[in-house]
Amino acid sequence: MKGKYLLLSAIAAMSFISCKKFLDKVPLDKIATDVYYTNQTQIDMALISCYSRMMRGGWDGNIGADMNVCSSNAIFDCFGDNGFIKWGFLGITSGNLSPANTATQTIYEGSYSSIAIFNDFIYNLESPKVDFLQQAARQKYIAEVKFMRAYVYFTLTNLYGDVVLTLTPEGPDYRPARASKDKVMAAILDDLDYAIASLPNDPYMNGHVVKGAAYALKMKVLLYKGDYAGVVSIWSTYFNTANNKFSMSPKYYDLFRGPNQPKNPEIIFSAIYVPDQRYRNDIDITLTNYADLLASDDLLHAYEFNDGTPFSTTNPKYDPSNEYNNRDPRLKYTLFNSLEISQPGSPYYGKIAGGNVTGKLIVKKFVQDELLPAQVSGSDQDAVLLRLGDVALMYAEAENALNGPGNKVIDAVQMVRGRADVNMPPLPVGLSKDAMRDRIRHERRIEMAFEGQRYFDLMRWRLMGDIIPRIVDPNGVRRVWDNKNYLWPLPTSALSKNPNLTQNAGYPRL
Repeated sequence: MKGKYLLLSAIAAMSFISCKKFLDKVPLDKIATDVYYTNQTQIDMALISCYSRMMRGGWDGNIGADMNVCSSNAIFDCFGDNGFIKWGFLGITSGNLSPANTATQTIYEGSYSSIAIFNDFIYNLESPKVDFLQQAARQKYIAEVKFMRAYVYFTLTNLYGDVVLTLTPEGPDYRPARASKDKVMAAILDDLDYAIASLPNDPYMNGHVVKGAAYALKMKVLLYKGDYAGVVSIWSTYFNTANNKFSMSPKYYDLFRGPNQPKNPEIIFSAIYVPDQRYRNDIDITLTNYADLLASDDLLHAYEFNDGTPFSTTNPKYDPSNEYNNRDPRLKYTLFNSLEISQPGSPYYGKIAGGNVTGKLIVKKFVQDELLPAQVSGSDQDAVLLRLGDVALMYAEAENALNGPGNKVIDAVQMVRGRADVNMPPLPVGLSKDAMRDRIRHERRIEMAFEGQRYFDLMRWRLMGDIIPRIVDPNGVRRVWDNKNYLWPLPTSALSKNPNLTQNAGYPRL
């Protein structure tokens, strides 16, 4: 083995059969791999060190580089047209994204730290030292971590394009060149195929990756590749059959917060939050106490009226006394009603932004009402990374692109529009393929606001150049787009360590 030590995260097992979580904390440690992996308990501990990496947001701002992924995903939405983050945009929205930016470094290096842990685990589980395991158990362990490796590489290659591809533990002198994005995507699909073949077909109940998660992530990878036939095939093979273990949550609210989030039948995979000394669940603090991350007027006006007609001040449904009335119910679940939170007598009065809420569109989606005003250690919601609503919209997008609009597309979209506490009318019959495509894109924006999808959607649709220059932020600054920002620059720190790395087009090397 090339690496001597396995870096364990500050998390350990509470119970692998827990209905809520199977994680708890232990002190950060380094354990020599030549004396590790000698029994199943040690393997379980090493597996949990892998899972802990999924909660890492890998961001850098005034909250800290180790914010949880729930906050990190919400910030990504602010790089598109859904919101505004007061303490900076990395230069993405000003055309000044730089390889010296600390966030490009923390995300890049944090991802490779995770990959190193994953590679070490897989290497050891494939070695003779764990021959005491039954083959099926060994394959399941490996499959869980290959899924996580695929997830992290997918994010990396979407941000940076060609990236270093390493699938085994490497020594400190390893200085590889970048692999093509096509090669990286092929490795991702290989990992996911292994996971599909080796994971149990169970509901997602206790934090462990299951077969449905591997299918869902493979759908997303294929969608990003433009392989619409592959996306439709997975839907037909798994999600639209009796093998599917997931169903739509009747309540949109329950997906993201509160006591009904665990065991939610729609959640396919999530990053389990467990408080410890490195991570804090800062999403409530960011959204409510600081109000650092605000929704845009453009997002507010994107929500339809509850009869399915678009928002307009001339629409008969428009209520000039309260524009939140008669709207798609997902609006009230996603954003605080600006009038409501500013009124004495409101349950939110004085509990948000110190009462200074005038003119602010504050995000509600992840906030636990009963814990307001938010405390640093108060909330424990998990970050939903894959869910059936996303899968249904991926299928609708691919089916429309492949075969055109029809009842299959309308029915898939209605899975999210028709959930019990949303109850929006179906999309109309007779739309053209392009019109249906636009409606599906709109639906993804509304359904998945601040889940970290909007920015990546706009990037893969190549729409940033059309949308970003139209946005004027609350500080009065008009955004700027530079097409080179469809890829992020490799960070200065990585380039200085590895002379074999090349920089993405349009960026300085250092």
